[in-house]
Amino acid sequence: INAEYGLENGFYGLGMSQGGLLIRGLLQRCPAASNMKRLITVGGPHQGVESIPKCNGNTTVCDIISRMLDEFGVYSSIVQSFVAPANYWHDSFDESAYLAGAASLPDLNNALPTKNATYKARIESLDKFVMVMFTKDTVVYPRDSEQFGYVKSGTILQRIPLRQSRLYTEDWLGLKTLDQKKNLVLLESPFDHLQFTHKWFVTELLPFLL
Repeated sequence: INAEYGLENGFYGLGMSQGGLLIRGLLQRCPAASNMKRLITVGGPHQGVESIPKCNGNTTVCDIISRMLDEFGVYSSIVQSFVAPANYWHDSFDESAYLAGAASLPDLNNALPTKNATYKARIESLDKFVMVMFTKDTVVYPRDSEQFGYVKSGTILQRIPLRQSRLYTEDWLGLKTLDQKKNLVLLESPFDHLQFTHKWFVTELLPFLL
Protein backbone atom coordinates (compact mmCIF):
# COMPACT_ATOMS: atom_id res chain seq x y z
CA ILE A 1 0.00 0.00 0.00
CA ASN A 2 2.80 2.40 0.89
CA ALA A 3 4.44 1.90 -2.51
CA GLU A 4 1.21 2.08 -4.49
CA TYR A 5 0.08 5.35 -2.91
CA GLY A 6 3.49 6.97 -2.45
CA LEU A 7 3.47 6.76 1.34
CA GLU A 8 7.02 5.48 1.83
CA ASN A 9 8.16 8.80 3.31
CA GLY A 10 5.34 8.96 5.81
CA PHE A 11 1.74 10.07 5.93
CA TYR A 12 -0.92 11.62 8.17
CA GLY A 13 -3.70 9.46 9.56
CA LEU A 14 -7.17 10.98 10.00
CA GLY A 15 -10.15 9.25 11.56
CA MET A 16 -13.60 10.56 12.42
CA SER A 17 -15.83 9.10 15.15
CA GLN A 18 -15.20 5.34 15.43
CA GLY A 19 -12.86 5.76 12.47
CA GLY A 20 -10.52 7.33 15.02
CA LEU A 21 -10.20 3.94 16.72
CA LEU A 22 -9.69 2.26 13.36
CA ILE A 23 -6.86 4.56 12.27
CA ARG A 24 -5.19 4.37 15.69
CA GLY A 25 -5.44 0.60 15.58
CA LEU A 26 -3.80 0.68 12.15
CA LEU A 27 -0.89 2.69 13.57
CA GLN A 28 -0.41 0.50 16.61
CA ARG A 29 -0.94 -2.91 15.02
CA CYS A 30 0.00 -2.74 11.35
CA PRO A 31 3.70 -2.74 10.36
CA ALA A 32 2.83 -0.96 7.11
CA ALA A 33 1.55 2.01 9.13
CA SER A 34 4.67 2.40 11.26
CA ASN A 35 5.70 5.42 9.17
CA MET A 36 2.53 7.36 10.06
CA LYS A 37 3.86 10.77 11.09
CA ARG A 38 0.76 12.38 12.50
CA LEU A 39 -2.51 11.04 13.91
CA ILE A 40 -5.64 13.18 13.96
CA THR A 41 -8.86 11.87 15.47
CA VAL A 42 -12.12 13.81 15.37
CA GLY A 43 -14.70 12.68 17.89
CA GLY A 44 -13.09 9.28 18.34
CA PRO A 45 -14.27 7.30 21.41
CA HIS A 46 -10.77 6.37 22.59
CA GLN A 47 -11.89 5.17 26.02
CA GLY A 48 -15.13 3.71 24.73
CA VAL A 49 -18.72 4.63 25.53
CA GLU A 50 -20.78 4.18 28.69
CA SER A 51 -24.20 5.02 27.23
CA ILE A 52 -26.12 4.65 24.00
CA PRO A 53 -26.17 7.67 21.62
CA LYS A 54 -28.30 10.66 22.58
CA CYS A 55 -28.51 9.58 26.22
CA ASN A 56 -25.67 11.67 27.63
CA GLY A 57 -25.54 9.81 30.91
CA ASN A 58 -29.26 10.13 31.62
CA THR A 59 -29.78 8.14 34.80
CA THR A 60 -33.36 7.10 34.14
CA VAL A 61 -34.55 5.44 30.92
CA CYS A 62 -31.19 5.57 29.15
CA ASP A 63 -29.39 4.17 32.15
CA ILE A 64 -31.87 1.30 32.31
CA ILE A 65 -31.27 0.51 28.64
CA SER A 66 -27.50 0.67 29.12
CA ARG A 67 -27.66 -1.69 32.10
CA MET A 68 -29.85 -4.08 30.06
CA LEU A 69 -27.18 -4.16 27.35
CA ASP A 70 -24.69 -5.20 29.97
CA GLU A 71 -27.02 -7.80 31.47
CA PHE A 72 -27.89 -9.42 28.14
CA GLY A 73 -24.36 -10.03 26.97
CA VAL A 74 -22.71 -7.07 25.26
CA TYR A 75 -19.43 -8.85 26.05
CA SER A 76 -20.52 -12.23 24.71
CA SER A 77 -18.35 -13.57 21.90
CA ILE A 78 -21.13 -13.47 19.31
CA VAL A 79 -22.03 -9.84 20.05
CA GLN A 80 -18.38 -8.83 20.09
CA SER A 81 -17.86 -10.57 16.73
CA PHE A 82 -20.78 -9.02 14.88
CA VAL A 83 -21.58 -5.68 16.54
CA ALA A 84 -18.65 -3.28 16.10
CA PRO A 85 -19.68 -0.72 18.78
CA ALA A 86 -19.74 -3.53 21.35
CA ASN A 87 -15.95 -3.65 21.00
CA TYR A 88 -15.73 -0.27 22.68
CA TRP A 89 -18.61 -0.57 25.16
CA HIS A 90 -16.86 0.36 28.41
CA ASP A 91 -18.95 -0.57 31.44
CA SER A 92 -17.71 1.66 34.25
CA PHE A 93 -19.76 -0.35 36.75
CA ASP A 94 -17.91 -3.57 35.88
CA GLU A 95 -14.35 -2.85 34.78
CA SER A 96 -13.36 -6.51 35.07
CA ALA A 97 -16.08 -7.54 32.60
CA TYR A 98 -14.95 -4.82 30.21
CA LEU A 99 -11.29 -5.82 30.41
CA ALA A 100 -12.11 -9.50 29.96
CA GLY A 101 -14.88 -9.22 27.42
CA ALA A 102 -14.33 -6.25 25.10
CA ALA A 103 -12.57 -7.76 22.11
CA SER A 104 -10.49 -4.80 21.05
CA LEU A 105 -10.35 -1.66 23.17
CA PRO A 106 -8.62 -2.90 26.35
CA ASP A 107 -5.80 -4.28 24.21
CA LEU A 108 -5.64 -1.20 21.99
CA ASN A 109 -5.39 1.03 25.07
CA ASN A 110 -2.71 -1.14 26.71
CA ALA A 111 -5.08 -1.52 29.66
CA LEU A 112 -4.36 -5.22 30.16
CA PRO A 113 -1.72 -6.43 32.65
CA THR A 114 0.80 -7.25 29.91
CA LYS A 115 1.68 -4.04 28.09
CA ASN A 116 2.54 -4.00 24.39
CA ALA A 117 5.75 -2.01 23.95
CA THR A 118 5.14 -1.65 20.21
CA TYR A 119 1.84 0.15 20.78
CA LYS A 120 3.56 2.68 23.02
CA ALA A 121 6.52 3.13 20.69
CA ARG A 122 4.26 3.76 17.69
CA ILE A 123 2.33 6.48 19.54
CA GLU A 124 5.53 8.07 20.84
CA SER A 125 6.92 8.20 17.29
CA LEU A 126 4.24 10.67 16.15
CA ASP A 127 5.22 14.28 15.54
CA LYS A 128 1.68 15.21 16.64
CA PHE A 129 -1.33 13.38 18.03
CA VAL A 130 -4.33 15.68 17.62
CA MET A 131 -7.64 14.83 19.30
CA VAL A 132 -10.84 16.81 18.79
CA MET A 133 -13.57 16.67 21.44
CA PHE A 134 -17.07 18.01 20.79
CA THR A 135 -18.17 19.83 23.93
CA LYS A 136 -21.90 19.38 23.18
CA ASP A 137 -21.60 15.80 21.95
CA THR A 138 -24.78 13.73 22.35
CA VAL A 139 -23.48 10.64 20.53
CA VAL A 140 -20.32 9.75 22.47
CA TYR A 141 -20.84 9.55 26.24
CA PRO A 142 -18.82 10.57 28.04
CA ARG A 143 -17.51 13.08 25.51
CA ASP A 144 -14.25 13.09 27.48
CA SER A 145 -13.54 9.72 25.83
CA GLU A 146 -12.69 11.64 22.66
CA GLN A 147 -9.53 12.76 24.47
CA PHE A 148 -8.95 9.60 26.53
CA GLY A 149 -10.91 10.83 29.55
CA TYR A 150 -13.76 8.77 31.03
CA VAL A 151 -16.08 8.45 34.01
CA LYS A 152 -14.88 7.19 37.36
CA SER A 153 -15.41 3.48 37.93
CA GLY A 154 -18.74 2.82 39.60
CA THR A 155 -20.28 6.11 38.45
CA ILE A 156 -21.90 7.49 35.35
CA LEU A 157 -21.48 11.21 35.98
CA GLN A 158 -18.14 11.76 37.74
CA ARG A 159 -15.56 12.33 35.03
CA ILE A 160 -11.81 11.77 35.00
CA PRO A 161 -9.89 13.81 32.41
CA LEU A 162 -6.98 12.33 30.48
CA ARG A 163 -4.18 13.74 32.64
CA GLN A 164 -5.70 12.26 35.81
CA SER A 165 -6.16 8.78 34.35
CA ARG A 166 -3.88 5.81 34.99
CA LEU A 167 -3.43 5.44 31.24
CA TYR A 168 -1.71 8.84 31.29
CA THR A 169 0.05 8.86 34.67
CA GLU A 170 1.50 5.37 34.11
CA ASP A 171 2.06 6.20 30.42
CA TRP A 172 0.56 3.00 29.05
CA LEU A 173 0.41 4.38 25.50
CA GLY A 174 3.06 7.09 25.54
CA LEU A 175 0.57 9.94 25.75
CA LYS A 176 2.36 11.45 28.75
CA THR A 177 5.63 11.29 26.85
CA LEU A 178 4.03 12.97 23.82
CA ASP A 179 2.53 15.62 26.08
CA GLN A 180 5.90 16.39 27.66
CA LYS A 181 7.36 16.84 24.18
CA LYS A 182 4.49 19.23 23.29
CA ASN A 183 3.31 16.78 20.64
CA LEU A 184 -0.11 16.07 22.15
CA VAL A 185 -2.78 18.50 20.94
CA LEU A 186 -6.25 18.64 22.49
CA LEU A 187 -8.79 20.65 20.53
CA GLU A 188 -12.43 21.39 21.32
CA SER A 189 -15.30 22.10 18.97
CA PRO A 190 -18.30 23.78 20.70
CA PHE A 191 -20.86 21.70 18.80
CA ASP A 192 -22.49 18.26 18.66
CA HIS A 193 -20.81 15.16 17.28
CA LEU A 194 -18.80 15.82 14.10
CA GLN A 195 -20.29 19.29 13.77
CA PHE A 196 -18.10 22.34 13.18
CA THR A 197 -18.10 25.55 11.20
CA HIS A 198 -15.91 26.37 8.24
CA LYS A 199 -14.20 29.04 10.34
CA TRP A 200 -13.45 26.59 13.14
CA PHE A 201 -12.07 24.04 10.69
CA VAL A 202 -9.80 26.56 8.97
CA THR A 203 -8.48 28.16 12.14
CA GLU A 204 -8.28 25.15 14.48
CA LEU A 205 -7.88 21.90 12.54
CA LEU A 206 -6.58 22.72 9.07
CA PRO A 207 -3.12 23.85 10.29
CA PHE A 208 -2.49 20.30 11.53
CA LEU A 209 -3.44 18.80 8.16
CA LEU A 210 -0.91 20.83 6.17
